Amino acid sequence: MMAFIHTLEKLKKQHGLNTAFMRSLFVFITIAPFSTTATHAHAAQKPTKEVLKVEMSAAVCRLNFFSKNKTRQCADGHPITIKGYDIGYDRYCSSNTAFKLSPLQQKLVARYIPDKKTQKRIWQTYGKCSSLTANEYFRQLNRRAKNLTLPKELSSGNNYRVNKTRFMQQLLSSNKNMSPNNIDLICKNNSKNQAVLAQINFCYKNGKYSACDKKVDNCPKNYLIYGH
Repeated sequence: MMAFIHTLEKLKKQHGLNTAFMRSLFVFITIAPFSTTATHAHAAQKPTKEVLKVEMSAAVCRLNFFSKNKTRQCADGHPITIKGYDIGYDRYCSSNTAFKLSPLQQKLVARYIPDKKTQKRIWQTYGKCSSLTANEYFRQLNRRAKNLTLPKELSSGNNYRVNKTRFMQQLLSSNKNMSPNNIDLICKNNSKNQAVLAQINFCYKNGKYSACDKKVDNCPKNYLIYGH
């Protein structure tokens, strides 16, 4: 900083820079580093909101021809998989953190996300810009998924027509401290314009169930659950 001030003084003598301009330039140079530091400090703050996105793979595979032919969960007949785990970080950053899992973590992750391309996509979308390594990120995802108890209809392999209120009651009675505003039910229509449950989002804050900020909640009073 002292060297910079000395250079300014030389420029003032050589080129006759006026005092007002010099003062303005000095103030800008002095303040700028602090502004930058504050911005980076704000960006580094850890978010507290999380959303675990549970996909009804049986439904998505039947409704989406592309998925049916491209993903392992469709080919192998997995009824439920994890579509994403949003922990609140920006999706776009310059991070080059590698998607690399230990053999044990890879085995555990495969229970909820059998398709490796999907694993990598989830990491690049939700985990890469966080302060976590891939192992830490998926360990946290596994913990959230493991602690969930879902209605048996979702994994039975059979088709059901369910009542929304009854289904929500099953979720709430099976998961301690969960409330309706922690859950977002998302449906898609089939070729007969019937609503089919496609995804359930579970929302958290600081590791505990919390109200979902942006809910779709588009399932009607009664809807279908697809089995493979």
